[in-house]
Amino acid sequence: MSKTVHITNSLPYALDVYKFTSPADPDAGTLPSNVQSLYPDATKVATVPANTTQDYNPTQSYEYLAFANQTDRMPVGSVTTSARHETSITLDPAGVTRLQQAFDFYKSYKGSPFAPETLAVNNIILTTDVTEQDDALNAYFQAQKLTFTYSDFGVITHWAENDPGSWGPYSTAPVNPFTLYCYALTPPDPGQELMMPKQIAGVFNFDATGKVTYSPYNNGLPTGKPAGDQFTYNQGLLTSAGATDTQGYKLIGVYQDMNMHDGNPDTYELFFTGKINGQDVIVQPYQVPKLAWWMSVYNLAYMTYQAINVYMMVEGVIGIAKQVPAMLNALKTAGQAIFQAAKNGVQSLGEWVSEKLSSLADQIGDLINVDVDTDVDTDVDTDVDTDVDTDIDIDVDIDVDIDCFVVVDIDVDIDVDIDTDIDTVVDTVTDVDTDIDTDVDVDSSALGNLAKKIGKALWNNKGKIFKEVVKNVAVMGGMMAAQKLLEMWHAKAKSDYDASEPSQAAPLGMLLDYMVNPANPVSERWTTFSYYVTPPSDPTDTPSINEQQMIMASILALPNKTEDQALNGWKWPQGDQDSLVNTLAAYRVPADIPKAYTTLASYTHNGTALPVKVAVGVVMKYLTKIS
Repeated sequence: MSKTVHITNSLPYALDVYKFTSPADPDAGTLPSNVQSLYPDATKVATVPANTTQDYNPTQSYEYLAFANQTDRMPVGSVTTSARHETSITLDPAGVTRLQQAFDFYKSYKGSPFAPETLAVNNIILTTDVTEQDDALNAYFQAQKLTFTYSDFGVITHWAENDPGSWGPYSTAPVNPFTLYCYALTPPDPGQELMMPKQIAGVFNFDATGKVTYSPYNNGLPTGKPAGDQFTYNQGLLTSAGATDTQGYKLIGVYQDMNMHDGNPDTYELFFTGKINGQDVIVQPYQVPKLAWWMSVYNLAYMTYQAINVYMMVEGVIGIAKQVPAMLNALKTAGQAIFQAAKNGVQSLGEWVSEKLSSLADQIGDLINVDVDTDVDTDVDTDVDTDVDTDIDIDVDIDVDIDCFVVVDIDVDIDVDIDTDIDTVVDTVTDVDTDIDTDVDVDSSALGNLAKKIGKALWNNKGKIFKEVVKNVAVMGGMMAAQKLLEMWHAKAKSDYDASEPSQAAPLGMLLDYMVNPANPVSERWTTFSYYVTPPSDPTDTPSINEQQMIMASILALPNKTEDQALNGWKWPQGDQDSLVNTLAAYRVPADIPKAYTTLASYTHNGTALPVKVAVGVVMKYLTKIS
């Protein structure tokens, strides 16, 4: 057995002592065959009165203990016991401050999935040997001048992911009970702006004891009250007893930066998305949704969900394992199984979270005339070619043919080179043809940064871009199209791409949907794009010319009836196009490039704004000119 633990409670309130238990057997030095079961449970084993010293006698050789405020169960410290020596721990105000900082970090981490801190923590958890994660995270926290430790972050994470009372006292307006408002979602139609739900289906109440109740409204919405109000909050999931995909309550907690909702600055609050009796619902802390935050929140936070699940499985046993060589070796060997178990758990959520959105995106998220094996497009033109060759992931060959009838022939060929071909011919054909040639050399460096930089940009300037992107959001097929493009590009770069991880495609998909959504004025689309290319505080996150070219190629490859018809019907003199390109070309350095897009936003030809895909052709020539 572990030797005695001497506990000094220097706080003016009683503390409960919780023992973290998992199927791992410290005495045998083994892990369970099913690593998914490593998620720890916390069992109350003792209480220490205020301003008191008290001993605790463990019943196992090694135990992982957490100490929590008896009122709201917020942890104030933790310790791993030892079979070799007695353990002493003091719980004091400094520890409370340290754990509160850990909770603030946790909320920011979960609520801003592309913030630099979140990406750094995800990278450590998902790429570091599980037996070394504690040292790596402690080093990171210290480098960021954070006072809390790996274990502090662990007990706070367990509390926040498993105690429904964890959020109420720390909401924007702390009340008891803490109220969240539930809305039923209408199944979306392709190309149609999502209608914001306005009629409350019911309210969830979270009280300080950790009890959750739901009160449905009498408005005909199919969100009936669960029998006995029996809810469980476990691993971030709020469920009713015996819930299935069609019966009962299955909701996943998601965390939102309230800056994006025009709320209090630097404040994070709890939201939910999921199903009640098979009906898609959202749950949020204020009445009447202001923006369609639920559209991509799961996909954007996918990597964070996976990382936090790995962390919860490992953190519960790592302190013990480091004292038991056999268990440490077992944990090291199980590393990949733990990663896969966490990933499988996250993927299973995707089967029922917003499945209607996913299935709809799959139906309409194709690419224009994509031949995955060979480029079968043959252009019979007599061209005078001026080739500007650049080393990028995706190159776009735009042939602009001007004839005596001033009809525009735009041939977009996604290939290895960016060629600007100006032809003088006599024909009356307007041709829009996009071919994907899989025999291309892809620059994996630019490709690897593309989606990540877009994701970071969504959160820059307090969510300025995100709020624009989801303002008139509609399912336009961008998500699935982005996955197909990324999968193809990665194959050409001979680099790994897991198409099952939607987080990789989500930022690009959201931007594509926004750029071809006719509900958004063209001027607003290009103005928002200017925010994306504006150099951020970290200059390495500034989108490169190559990355901008890839986004333009993606817009051309995404079929959209409105924009494709507008492109087919567009006519303008070559001289006007060249003049606009030359105007934009004055903006060459990164700090000035946003001005090119704001210039494009305000540009009109004979009083008409350029259709987006026509403007993309101009942008491609501009980017080629300044590269």
